[in-house]
Amino acid sequence: MNAKQLSELSREDFQILVETPLFISLLIAYADENVNDRETEWAPKVAKFRTNTAHHSLQNYYGEVFEIKEAKFSYYVDKLKIENQEDRMNFLVDQISRVNSVLVQLDQDLKENLYKSFLTLARSVAEVDEGILDFFRSNPLQDKWLGLNMIEKP
Repeated sequence: MNAKQLSELSREDFQILVETPLFISLLIAYADENVNDRETEWAPKVAKFRTNTAHHSLQNYYGEVFEIKEAKFSYYVDKLKIENQEDRMNFLVDQISRVNSVLVQLDQDLKENLYKSFLTLARSVAEVDEGILDFFRSNPLQDKWLGLNMIEKP
């Protein structure tokens, strides 16, 4: 990620940007109303994996994301268990939507790379939930959210 662009973001905007993958992971994990052990185990690891496999402009970003995700994922899993499904999903959509105000501050290439990365992250979390035997089976409850329509396409 372009360090200059990051340094120009406010602390709050930077926080929103690094928390977005956390909330995307939770959105997909909770789409079917519960988070299973596979998802809680793998969701933070997906961010760590992306520090090496993401587009080169996003690798440092995913390093930051991993630290946030590892620290906050369990907290939000526990917090969101007590919400009803509609409130839980509304909260997550609202949290993810906040990234739109940050993305407009970034150059086009970076916006597009982040957007594509968010979409593949959502798919990765869904695949973890589906498991190897169900890899080709679709989960309609998750499919509804995989397009991340709350994020404006660059």
